[in-house]
Amino acid sequence: MTTAAERTRELVEVREYEPRDTEYATTAAEENSKTGGKRVGRVAVHALGLLGIELPLLLGIGVRIAGYIGIAMYALITPENNPFLDDHIIGMIIMAGLIVAAAGSPIGLGKLWVRIPLVKKYPLLK
Repeated sequence: MTTAAERTRELVEVREYEPRDTEYATTAAEENSKTGGKRVGRVAVHALGLLGIELPLLLGIGVRIAGYIGIAMYALITPENNPFLDDHIIGMIIMAGLIVAAAGSPIGLGKLWVRIPLVKKYPLLK
């Protein structure tokens, strides 16, 4: 029978890690040279898209259109783990809630934003 100290020592014992397949390990520069810079371009477009959604949501202006675009972006991203309850589906539900609740009005610049004549003319910009 082993003692608790021996069992703890077995559990804490650190084993040296040896990667099995090193031929698939590539750096970002190697990946970029293989794709001709297209991967960096896609990442930049995605980052700019997220910025275009985050700024209106943070400021409270254009929450409706940012919510619609956010739902579209979440819908285009494929689920990685569970297709029935993925964080992207939860994000789409949250975005829909922000659209329905007019989240920019109580807190933020939403009250000032709706007074602009262009926003009055096109309610999608609210």
